[in-house]
Amino acid sequence: MKSPISSLVAVVLATGVAAAGDLGDNAFFQALEGTWRGEGSLTNAEGETQDLKNEIEAGFADDGGTFTIEGSLLIGDSDESESLDYRWLFTEHSLEGLYLGRFIDLTNDQEREFEVSINEAARSAKLTETSGSSAGNRIELTKQFEGENYVVDIAFIDSSGNKTLEGHLEFEPVAP
Repeated sequence: MKSPISSLVAVVLATGVAAAGDLGDNAFFQALEGTWRGEGSLTNAEGETQDLKNEIEAGFADDGGTFTIEGSLLIGDSDESESLDYRWLFTEHSLEGLYLGRFIDLTNDQEREFEVSINEAARSAKLTETSGSSAGNRIELTKQFEGENYVVDIAFIDSSGNKTLEGHLEFEPVAP
């Protein structure tokens, strides 16, 4: 079984988020549609760094009411690297102005739910976990498009407010 942190990293790095309204009309989802490759790093509180590589395939489900991301994350670049396969499902939320993001860790058979929102004008996103966190720990992240690429900055924060992990990942679209 992979470490719980690899599951959390995948949650943050691959998250696409939405704003209020129809999924198919959301400019953020439309921009995220396709294949993406990302590289970056994750640094713990002791200053130890691990390389990250992530590839995702994102698009609308046939019914148009769900946006799906399938991904594979590699943590580290050695024989001790961890691989994690996952899926995101985004649908409308019962609360107006939000969407529901369900993260499914296919490697460790775990699920987490998130409320997701986006500022389309700023092309930035916010994600709030609503289930799956433990003992007051939380994930904070910012996502924004920069030209055709998008950037994710991550902070894992413990119940005392201390950052236990920070990361940065830059994704580029993969040509068809």
